[in-house]
Amino acid sequence: MSKEVTISMEDAEFMLNQLELTDSLKRRLREAVQEVRLSPSDADELRDFCAEKLDVSGFDESYEPTELGKRLERLVDQLFIG
Repeated sequence: MSKEVTISMEDAEFMLNQLELTDSLKRRLREAVQEVRLSPSDADELRDFCAEKLDVSGFDESYEPTELGKRLERLVDQLFIG
């Protein structure tokens, strides 16, 4: 049985604005009305995008997570399909 991941529209908007996503993921996030239900493969792909953005711009000069970094860390955890 495959697990589905659900994210809020607020999180979907955040990812649309902050991440360089594939066209198919952009479409998937924009189609939702109240919440986004993601297949395991979509969740995994979004998790990779969040992790990349976290590595590039989620930490300050002291390697402490910024506000953006904290949100991305939360999304990386939320999108994990274990």
